[in-house]
Amino acid sequence: MQRLAGEQGLSFSETVNAACRFYATATLEQQHAETVRDVLRQTIREELSAFGHRLVYFLMRIAFSAEQGKLLITNVLKFVLRLAGLDQKTYLTLVDESAKRARRNILANTPQFKSLVAEWEAMPPDRGAGKEGKRP
Repeated sequence: MQRLAGEQGLSFSETVNAACRFYATATLEQQHAETVRDVLRQTIREELSAFGHRLVYFLMRIAFSAEQGKLLITNVLKFVLRLAGLDQKTYLTLVDESAKRARRNILANTPQFKSLVAEWEAMPPDRGAGKEGKRP
């Protein structure tokens, strides 16, 4: 400290005083940065949780409708095939083939799907909104 004071033409106490102020400022900035980081993490965590709950709600509705439709259709198919005099093997083949095609269709990036996504992305945030003015 004595050497630094001499190089800068200051007294020893002025140099120590400046060093203490520098340390205090740096410490406060570091504490502030940690606090801001923690607040941001908590805010992001809360927002993601709220988003996740909304998403799960809609996914559960979709899953319920899909499962109910699947059960109804398979029961109707079984009944129709029985009326037509076809065997269980035909029923199982139809169900298996439809599962394979559904899997392939889900992963397909069709022009219809692309245009639907483009329309969604072009839609203003307040259109199709719920009470909060946000997209569902």
